[in-house]
Order: sequence, then structure tokens, then C-alpha cells
Amino acid sequence: MDDEPFLENSLGDKSKEVRAVAVSLLEKLPDSRLVERAKAELEPLLTWKAQSGSLLGALLHRAPGGEIEVQLPEKWRPEWARDGLEEKVSPYNRVRNLGEKAAWLQRFLERVPPSYWKIKWSATPAQVVAGAPQEWRELLIGAWWEAAKKSDDGAWLEAIATQTGLKTLGGMLNFNGLSAQNADSLALSLWEEESSNFRQSNNENGPLRAILLNHPGPWSLELSRLFLQSAREIIAKPPSNTAGNYRSPGYWLRYSLVGFADKIPVELLAEAAPGWPDDDESFGQHWAPVVSQFLARLQLRADLQAEFPPSSFL
Repeated sequence: MDDEPFLENSLGDKSKEVRAVAVSLLEKLPDSRLVERAKAELEPLLTWKAQSGSLLGALLHRAPGGEIEVQLPEKWRPEWARDGLEEKVSPYNRVRNLGEKAAWLQRFLERVPPSYWKIKWSATPAQVVAGAPQEWRELLIGAWWEAAKKSDDGAWLEAIATQTGLKTLGGMLNFNGLSAQNADSLALSLWEEESSNFRQSNNENGPLRAILLNHPGPWSLELSRLFLQSAREIIAKPPSNTAGNYRSPGYWLRYSLVGFADKIPVELLAEAAPGWPDDDESFGQHWAPVVSQFLARLQLRADLQAEFPPSSFL
């Protein structure tokens, strides 16, 4: 918080770029005045209506759930511009079918650490997520997701993932900006459910693949081993012909595998090299160059790490 006064003052800087950087940094300080102003704006807009608990719930010491009542801001306030909000919001930056007032609400909500709602409403993350009314579910969950990423709140990310399958009504959530630990946890929690889809030949946009691509790395040993096993299974599938166009299983993997070598820990080099179906004719024709580049890149990382260990830069 030592930099908070400087960043707060920077909200009035003449440069648009400086103001944008100040906003992005202040959003990550849970006690900043920017975040406190967002909480104040949301105070009359979101109301928790607790439901009476059942007798069984009381015996099990379970807190009752509830539902969130949502109101939109009545009108634009000029002082919001200093905090980085825009009066006119492009339809491309709004939740589908919702207007600019909803976009202002979403922007405020993205700034407030979701743990604030747990304390304010005396409800668990799962209860709060479940309490989002259908009309506003996509907006609320999307905003909580972005806020949880900024505050690196694994409990909230897990609660949202559990209840939504990492999808909103309009598509997948944005996986950019996840910490390595939280990206790992989400991928592992999804693996059993999504691994069969992950292996499908035309699975271009599944959530598991999206998490792997956006994972800052390195992957954990467990996640890396699961990926290597699945990659070998994908490559071992025979080619298929769909509508006359040749596409081998794991079409997407051919364009991602080499880059994934940057995310696998170099400690797994010895495990990564064997086990590929290199005795298969289609492997030599379609996969051998890709797997060779993947292993060469992993080997290069291992060599560089041996030559320049991280401790040498301390």
C-alpha cells in the first residue's frame, strides 16, 4: 500500500496510458481507495436475500443459501471517468443483451475482491455463486471470476468452476491472468470430466485446453504427466476422414505441442522422451517432426537450466 497514494494521484494524469496503468494496479490492492469506491457504488445495487434453512441443514450446521437481488445504476456519474470507467461502452465489451448500465455494474464488481461478499453476506463462495439469479448470472459470474483472478483467490475460482464447468451462458470464461497454482488446480479438477473431450479430434475450444494454453507455467509434475499420457493416446489414434478432408485425431495438438514444451518441468525430460507410438506408419508421416521439435525444445530448456541454474542469478 506504500504506492497507493502515488497511484491514486496518477488517476488524474494527463496521459491516458498512465491512468490505465494506475487503474490496473489499484484494482489489485484490496484496500485501495479505488476498490473502496467500487464497494460503495455496489452497496445499494446488490442485496443478499437469505433463505431460511432446513431442519437437516441446521442439524448439520450448514448455513442457509440465498439469492442476490440486482439493481442497475440509475445514471452515469462524471466522477466515474477518473476511476477508469467509460460512459459509452462498446457492445463488444458488454455481456450479451445487456446495456451500458449493466457494463458499469460489471466494471465495479470486477474490482472488489470476492472474499468481501463472503464476509458481508456470511455465505460461502459456493452459496454466493448459486445465489446469482438467472437474468444476471453471466454478468455476476464473469465479474467474480475476473475479481478472483486479480486477488488470486483459489477458493472462489474453484467455486465458480464447480458450478459452471468454467463456462458462462455466452461462452468460456477468460483464463488469461491465472496464477500457476490456480491454473494447475483448475486443470486437475477438470481432468477426469474433460479428458475424454480433450482427446477428441475436433476439440478446438474446450476449457481444459484453454487452461493449458493460458497456464503461465511451469505445469506441476502431476499435470504434466497427465498431459503426456493423453498426448500419446491422441497421437496413437488412427487417421480419420471427415467430409473428404483429412484430419488426424488431435488436429489442434499438432499446432500446440511444441509450445507446451515450455510449460513442462525439465525434470520430466527422461519421462517425456519414450512412449510415443513411433512404430505406427501415421506417426512417421504426420507426428514425428512435431514430437521431435517438442523433445528438442524440452532438451534445450534442460541444457540451459543446467548451464545457468536459477540460483546463479540470485
